[in-house]
Amino acid sequence: MKARNEWKLGKATLALGEVTGHSHRFENAVKHRNGSDGLACALLLERPEVLVHEEHDPVTIGEGEFEVVLQREYDVLEGVRQVLD
Repeated sequence: MKARNEWKLGKATLALGEVTGHSHRFENAVKHRNGSDGLACALLLERPEVLVHEEHDPVTIGEGEFEVVLQREYDVLEGVRQVLD
């Protein structure tokens, strides 16, 4: 049985749009840890990698260790909520 915080090597999805079904993802294999929702919550990039999404140009992310934090916003009627795609 794999440890919960073990690094995995494979394609990683950082966020999945509930409205559009689009996703921010690495299509090349990268080292990552998944959270309880199955999405990557941490990355360990040993070289620059390309992050892709259907609605904008690819973005190259430099090497390093990263924590994935989903953006939140405040709405006066609903309070704090996760930003949806």
